[in-house]
Amino acid sequence: MGIDWFGIEKWKEHRISIEKSKLARQIDEAVNQPSQGLIQNWDESEAKDGREPRVSYRTLESLYRRESWVRACIDVIARTATSNGFRLIPCPGIEDSQITDREIEPILSLLEEPNPNDTFSEIIAEVCIDLHLYGDAYVEVVLNKTTNTPESLYNLYAPSLRVLVDKHGTVLGYLQMVDSKSGRANATPIVFRPEEVVHFRLPNPGNEVYGLSPLESLFTPIETDLLAQEYNKKFFQNHATPKLHVDLGTCTLSQLKRTREYFAFQLKGVSNAHKTLITEGGATIKVIGIYPSDMEFLNQRKFSRDEICAVIGVPPMKIGIFEDVNRASAVEADKSFKSEKIIPLQRMISKKLNLNLISLFDARVQFEFVELDLRDALEQSEINKVYLETGVLTVDEVRVSLGLKPKKKSIDNQDTTDPESEEVENNLNISAIAKWRDKVIR
Repeated sequence: MGIDWFGIEKWKEHRISIEKSKLARQIDEAVNQPSQGLIQNWDESEAKDGREPRVSYRTLESLYRRESWVRACIDVIARTATSNGFRLIPCPGIEDSQITDREIEPILSLLEEPNPNDTFSEIIAEVCIDLHLYGDAYVEVVLNKTTNTPESLYNLYAPSLRVLVDKHGTVLGYLQMVDSKSGRANATPIVFRPEEVVHFRLPNPGNEVYGLSPLESLFTPIETDLLAQEYNKKFFQNHATPKLHVDLGTCTLSQLKRTREYFAFQLKGVSNAHKTLITEGGATIKVIGIYPSDMEFLNQRKFSRDEICAVIGVPPMKIGIFEDVNRASAVEADKSFKSEKIIPLQRMISKKLNLNLISLFDARVQFEFVELDLRDALEQSEINKVYLETGVLTVDEVRVSLGLKPKKKSIDNQDTTDPESEEVENNLNISAIAKWRDKVIR
């Protein structure tokens, strides 16, 4: 875990080493000044607690909680990115058979059980959500005190973290402001060393330290959509009653009261919708609300929804909107979503994990997401058919690619001692030696 520099007991324990540590002096100096690349017009309080002044994190969280389209888009990204699981592969130039159990077991153990409460899929899903909500995501790496290798992983609450850098942009550590009761940002700092945190960030022009949330570009369409929802809600809160102007002419207070009671009983509520209104005494009634233009909020909601999807990078069909969609366009939209949004996101996360997590182990392997299939089953079967007919692949190789066991005889009834069959068998034996190679972590 991080070092609580202000905790009394831990402060006493580490006081001597802190005073002698160059890193500690650099961190203390950095705490009192803004990090490189951040907006210059910070006031003193903003510089100390590390929050960025351009936007409130509470506002971003509120948008995710209140705007259904935002949550749908961000959640589908997280689900898709983690859907196929994860695996370890040899580093370039290393064969499967060269990897020993001693190298692989500590990493597999960490990924299979990163902490007592979360699976690795849940941790990565939270990273995906935080990236699109805040622009940044942080994972704490708890190091074993004996081996100095990672032994557990935890998501960190992104708004509570501040990156500490020197004037050259070198990361000195991470400052977390934590309230022990609420877990939210407060005035009790915890400092993490650089190797104790994996920092993920989305691209942010003009800021080399923190990422840019896509929601910051969506304040206006989201606010417009929320107002449209509020308009609609108020209509039903007012018992679905249209705005009317009733002119009773000259009347007594008792007549006015009786008319009000009549309207309340006969017209308010959904069950009384479209009833015929009957009056007496020469009263005139004029509808002054619910013009056709009042219904434009439905079109506005669609426009806002499409703008939200475009900025976040999710086709509407991925969040259950199938307007003007046929099978061909749906397949192409799915391919585009995976190839242009999900796969680049997975590559960025993989690179960060390999650089800041897997590299801490003495192992010749690297982390990767299990590849998303951009082809549907029918298309893949046609490709396999061509490969078989042209001799590019054998039946056993196709079966293995589908996750099936090889047949004893090939399709042309050749004996398994055939050189081509022997090559497949040898490859399968190598895979059997390195069982970890095909292990999918979820």
